[in-house]
Amino acid sequence: IFGASGSMKSFLTLDLAACVATGLPFHGRQVKEGPVIYLAGEGFNGIKRRLTAWELNTGVSLKDAPLYISRRAPTLASRETARDVAESIRSIAEDVGHPALIVVDTLARATVGADENSNSDMGEFIETVDEIRHEHDCTLMTVHHSGLADKDRGRGASAVYAAMDFEYQVTKDGMSVALINRKTKDAAEPEPIHFRATEITVGQARNGDPITSLALEEVEDEPRERKKELTPVQKLGLETFRAASEQFGALENDGAYLGVHVEDWRPLFYQKHTGDNTHAKKTSFQRVRDKLIEAGMILT
Repeated sequence: IFGASGSMKSFLTLDLAACVATGLPFHGRQVKEGPVIYLAGEGFNGIKRRLTAWELNTGVSLKDAPLYISRRAPTLASRETARDVAESIRSIAEDVGHPALIVVDTLARATVGADENSNSDMGEFIETVDEIRHEHDCTLMTVHHSGLADKDRGRGASAVYAAMDFEYQVTKDGMSVALINRKTKDAAEPEPIHFRATEITVGQARNGDPITSLALEEVEDEPRERKKELTPVQKLGLETFRAASEQFGALENDGAYLGVHVEDWRPLFYQKHTGDNTHAKKTSFQRVRDKLIEAGMILT
């Protein structure tokens, strides 16, 4: 499962994990019930709130469910560094049985020290998780960030995509969330699933303010207003923005995309713009930037 930062990909993955651990259908879809091991690399403080919201929304308790969540990021960059993780999973399996699902959230945090753009380094990660998957005969799911320029693919080396049996993209527009299949091996391609995120109060702070989280409810696909076609110069603006993101985009420690500085974007636009002088290029750039922000295609 992959998606942009803030797309609710971890919310959706936790929803699915809780359903598998309890046997609750995933929004009406049958699951194979069994223990779940969630190797979380980020968002530890928010996981408890999210699962509490899931319990309140579904009316199902996770108190005795075989849902195990790590307290620190897994280290799966190589088989050597993954030994402790594999042993911990093996220990849980001895107590409750083999897991039905293992989640690695996120790939970037699980492979710190490796180059996610290297097919060799990612090939080592794939071999590592394959050994764990085969030992327990389970599904192994990774949560990953989308590409910097191409948002419809997972970021980094092609070896990761090639190794997947299924790949899903999570997108978010306001409070609307969609789960879209991008790859299916040896099966019919499933239709997208659409959700609406709803706010749920899960507690109260010391000052009396409510503590809230979100839960997902499946909805019918809502028709959206058709976006206006971009003009050629606006397309140039978006194209050069993506190129600047690929070359100069800033990343957080966990690999999430932060953005690109306007001073790195502007020269690429000027270089390809056909204006007669710098003033014309500057004026056009400012207009394009404002229009793309107004259309919600870039954020500032």
